Amino acid sequence: MRPFIFVTVIIFLSTAVQAKNIIDRTAPKMACSAEATAVEQSPTAALDTDGKSPGLSIVHDYDTVYWDYQSNGGDERHLWVMPDGSVHAIYSGRTKDAFGRGTFYVYSEDFGETFTGPIRVEKKSAEFPAMDVTPDGRAVVVSHKASDPRQLYFNIDFQKGMGFFMENDLPDDPPNYGLARVAAPSDSIAVYMGASPLGKECIWNSFNFKTEQCLYESNQILFPGVNQEWTSAMAKSKDGKVAIVMINFLAWGGQDWDKHNDFGENGVIMRESLDGGLTFGEPIDVTQYTNNTSTLHNHVWVVGLSAMYIEEELHLTWVELEVEDVYNVPHKAHKIVHWSKNVNNGIPTVAARWDSLHFGFWTGDPLLAPIDLPYIGADEDGVLSITFCSFPPDTSIKDPANDFLYADIYAVSSADNGLSWGEPMNLTNSPTMDDRYPYISEWNEAGKINILYQTDTKTGSFFQGDRFVGAVDHLFLKTDHPSTEPYNFYASTKVKAEHSPKVFTLYQNYPNPFNPQTTICYDLPKACQASLKIFNMRGQVVRALAQGEQAAGTHTVVWDGRDQNGDMVSSGVYLYRLVIEDEYIKTNKMIMLQ
Repeated sequence: MRPFIFVTVIIFLSTAVQAKNIIDRTAPKMACSAEATAVEQSPTAALDTDGKSPGLSIVHDYDTVYWDYQSNGGDERHLWVMPDGSVHAIYSGRTKDAFGRGTFYVYSEDFGETFTGPIRVEKKSAEFPAMDVTPDGRAVVVSHKASDPRQLYFNIDFQKGMGFFMENDLPDDPPNYGLARVAAPSDSIAVYMGASPLGKECIWNSFNFKTEQCLYESNQILFPGVNQEWTSAMAKSKDGKVAIVMINFLAWGGQDWDKHNDFGENGVIMRESLDGGLTFGEPIDVTQYTNNTSTLHNHVWVVGLSAMYIEEELHLTWVELEVEDVYNVPHKAHKIVHWSKNVNNGIPTVAARWDSLHFGFWTGDPLLAPIDLPYIGADEDGVLSITFCSFPPDTSIKDPANDFLYADIYAVSSADNGLSWGEPMNLTNSPTMDDRYPYISEWNEAGKINILYQTDTKTGSFFQGDRFVGAVDHLFLKTDHPSTEPYNFYASTKVKAEHSPKVFTLYQNYPNPFNPQTTICYDLPKACQASLKIFNMRGQVVRALAQGEQAAGTHTVVWDGRDQNGDMVSSGVYLYRLVIEDEYIKTNKMIMLQ
């Protein structure tokens, strides 16, 4: 047996080396500018227009890949930039062979200046991939089968950057799950999860690379009793923490908002492992939304989700809006928020908010809202950046084929751990190109952000079933992060008049904590008697900021930290309350720091 085993190992290693050589020969390295400059697209991609999107195409081997498509920009990671200069990226495409759609992998050793690849990961039809990179630099890719019942493919690279992926078997019990996420906290363990596209419970398990077996013979239920569609995210820390986060999204497909009251309505919930993915703690309700209504109206709606650890501190970002009707998506309050347990006392801060100065209000495309698809990353100096997709304020430039607006990639940054955020910046600014689905790397060089995104001459959905309807290219972009100078959306901009408030809303003050002053904004859909007062924690009135008849619209009030007598208040927690008699009462907390 020993000679046979020896020969087998030699053959396997030889095959791996040959695979590496094949990658190098069939996928020549492409040069990439370190800054955001326009580049030539591949002629077969049909993207050579006046409104080019910046960045480098990583889809350059059209003998192997003959079309690419968007993968829905779920909440998985597609891009990893490592401190040693290696870059790992995946995207979805289709080949000329019988395999159908699948995942393609590209690799760089020089921070994205040049790339090898692309090489196909699965040898079967697959959809919606996610990736992580082990501490020793091997890419781990999970995807789900493009068939029913859906289950997961699990592939790991043989060596760092080689592109020789080995498929491993996973339990298929219970059936019908996909939309995978993955985190590899060590060189031997990767934790994966699968969300049911059929509205069933999510599953998780841990795979051991050394034993080539899962920790559990059957996949484990993630949140018992909670059905979930697909909005979820995973993250790992350097010391082996693993977080699985998801949105308890119950309204899609006609489900009842209040079906699962244990975690509130449509809230962000999570479980965390402190032992490298071997066990997970009890579920945690991050947002703690209350179930104070049983209708589809006036709900907080959470969409999009991204997770990242900085050292051992978990950071989350998501899109939050208040909808009047879940089936009437144009809405009044649309914002990207950031959350971390030890930032702002666990109260989410606003990273970006829809307004007429920065973003167009509505695209017409039912698959994308005004600001959407947020992903969070940080540079080596600890500056946070969130990339997202939105639409320029000039709504006159539309795709003549379907009257949809062209999207761009935006970013916003924070230098104080997410407490305050700078002004959003348009990174692509390509008037006649549709740029969507940005994936920012978790780690970035100092002062830089790295993004993988998709661009096309056609707006809207890029594919219908197996029929290609666009000319999609996947681009890698390295550019400076936006300014971190605190920016106040409420005080610096005016919402479009034609989209005046339709419901009463009291917004979180900005900044918070504050010293010496803070801004409070609220929406009145009609002229009414309104009262805005500041209270201390004993319930005593500190200051009346507004009282009496007020016009309809968005109102902005600045509190200078002084009481009714003009004296500066002491440090502490204060409450501010908006009251519209017999119609609306809302109270928020804020913190004064001396």
